Amino acid sequence: MLARSLPSFACAVGISCDEVVPWGGHSTTRFAFSIWISLAHVMPYDMLCNHGVSPSCVKGIYDKHIRAALRFRSGVLYNNRLAHRYKFKDSDVCSLCPDRDSAVHLLLKCGHPRMRSMVIARHNQAVRAIAKAIANGKKGGCYMVMDAGPLDDVRNSVSTTIAGTRLPDWMLPHLTDKVRMKMRPDILIVPNIKNEVCFPDSDGDRAALGEVIILEIGYCNDTKYAEKLEQKMEQHAELRKHLKAAGWTDIWMVAMALGISGCVFIDLRHQLVDFAELLSHTEYDRLGYKLHRLALTWMYNIICTRRQLEHQEKTKPHGRASEEVT
Repeated sequence: MLARSLPSFACAVGISCDEVVPWGGHSTTRFAFSIWISLAHVMPYDMLCNHGVSPSCVKGIYDKHIRAALRFRSGVLYNNRLAHRYKFKDSDVCSLCPDRDSAVHLLLKCGHPRMRSMVIARHNQAVRAIAKAIANGKKGGCYMVMDAGPLDDVRNSVSTTIAGTRLPDWMLPHLTDKVRMKMRPDILIVPNIKNEVCFPDSDGDRAALGEVIILEIGYCNDTKYAEKLEQKMEQHAELRKHLKAAGWTDIWMVAMALGISGCVFIDLRHQLVDFAELLSHTEYDRLGYKLHRLALTWMYNIICTRRQLEHQEKTKPHGRASEEVT
């Protein structure tokens, strides 16, 4: 699977696999490392691919984080599917939920409540990091709504100027509260409204203010980055349609895909700096390193939590044999 997915991944970011490494004579693991290293120029903050990135550039990243990411990227991160393939287990089902196990399942899709809560917390922390960078950047002080946890927590960790976690009624006055509350972009910014300015109350006012920027962030399998971007771009098609109907003239959609093993792709710079003009290059450099660190630390913590939960499952009392042990 890894040998098939990595070439597709490389092609998705504009690299010819034939130019990267000859196909013959490479094991899957060695080929995987060759592909990952070749992607350094599209992942400039990646410590695993780019030898120009020093650990001193990213405080908080340690050898344990690097080892975990290398296991994932080379296809040897232990999971039940891998164990089943090599006859160490009778089933490839996840130890914590009814779905088939895999490295991606472990880091992204497991249905166990504690694992799901960690996946959500990872997403929220990335959204807050991006929002904080924007709030401290050239568009700081603009009207901003974000859906990344309770409002008090968001204001404490990002900025006290965050207006709320749901879209306000003046933004989409033609919709009922029930419909409007279902539309929950990760971040929505109205650059021409400062928090102390009166809000628009007519289609003409909204047309004059014009611009709305929607940011949607999502973690994905690093080799499925293009598919995740496409999914995120389509996620708020209905919201964009309703904003147009309400009189907003310029609606920009910024989709961002982050890899579960730490990939922060260069197109994120294009989206935030060149396209939406929310950050300067220097501000984005700081954010890029931070997002890389967050992904690696969350990856390690999720793996450790999975191992702890598996151990708890094994040591649960099961019948007489367990009672004798206790």
